[in-house]
Amino acid sequence: MVTRVKDEFRRSAVSPLSIEGLRLREYGSQLSIIKEINGQENRFRSFLISYWSDGLKIFARVNIPVGEIPTEGFPAVVFAHGFSPEPLDPNYFQRPYYEAWTNAYAEAGFLVIVPGYRGHGVVEGEFAEGGKFLDKYSPLFLTSPFYAIDVLNLLAGLTDISALEWERYGYVPKPRCLLDVNNLFLSAHSMGGDVALIVLAVTRAIKAASIWAGVVASVEDVAEFYTQFEIDEGRTDRPLVVALRNKMRKIKLAVKAKPFRLEDMNGWNGLFHLKNLAAPLVIHHGTNDGVPADWSMRLDSELKNLGKESTLFLYKGNDHELSLNGEHALAIQRDVVFFKNHLR
Repeated sequence: MVTRVKDEFRRSAVSPLSIEGLRLREYGSQLSIIKEINGQENRFRSFLISYWSDGLKIFARVNIPVGEIPTEGFPAVVFAHGFSPEPLDPNYFQRPYYEAWTNAYAEAGFLVIVPGYRGHGVVEGEFAEGGKFLDKYSPLFLTSPFYAIDVLNLLAGLTDISALEWERYGYVPKPRCLLDVNNLFLSAHSMGGDVALIVLAVTRAIKAASIWAGVVASVEDVAEFYTQFEIDEGRTDRPLVVALRNKMRKIKLAVKAKPFRLEDMNGWNGLFHLKNLAAPLVIHHGTNDGVPADWSMRLDSELKNLGKESTLFLYKGNDHELSLNGEHALAIQRDVVFFKNHLR
């Protein structure tokens, strides 16, 4: 399925990957159930589905609560995950790392959708399409706008999710809907926070959002942070100033070329378009996280300065997953209460 582009966008000189360009696009997708993967081991069942984004066939995981379907359908949480060091891991959709989020939301009564971004996931031997985007743009920290497009296409396709062949698995959503499209929420972790800010700057379909340990910073700050990380890991022996200068040169060339066509290297970055956000946010960050907590603090401050609803929780001494002292569960519970308070 090819995403349609509005006529005014075709006639304009707007970059297709700028926030303005992304707001001019029309989004949509076709979904298909592939298989069930978990059965009724918990208070939910899990399925793998395929969906289409910009002509690419990619995958997603869906967790559906067990029990009676609400009259309007289940409220839903879309989970935008962070950087995946092994995007083609056959167990990509069943990693315990992110099941700590997705399973918990499902057990709280939310239908949960985990978009596999382009180039992520292998299902029954079939590779997700779009790996070339990772190869080209991941080393330059420029994949987020492409991943945001995938999330936006999937969101638009969710209007048809109830029409899939759920009867084969014992669900009979008609005349009831399986998913309540008027109660969509977004949760994001790490790099997923970057993706989430783009999504929130483009669509108003999300009622409320949560960002954990977000990589929510300028391209320059992200490049400096991860270049220093590469040096610390021994992946380059160049001094920071030299390695960063080389990295920034490549980034500037990439954003000026197609498909970006941007003079402003942050033109795609939702952090610089917070005025477009309508959804209230809750932000979680551990103070001992490798990703700077200052980024979340600055995001919270800028949102409040714009009159947006934002709540920041800092977890003293905790890490990137809030894995210490039971605070991951605490943050999940805070999300659940926050989302339920914003149900339509």
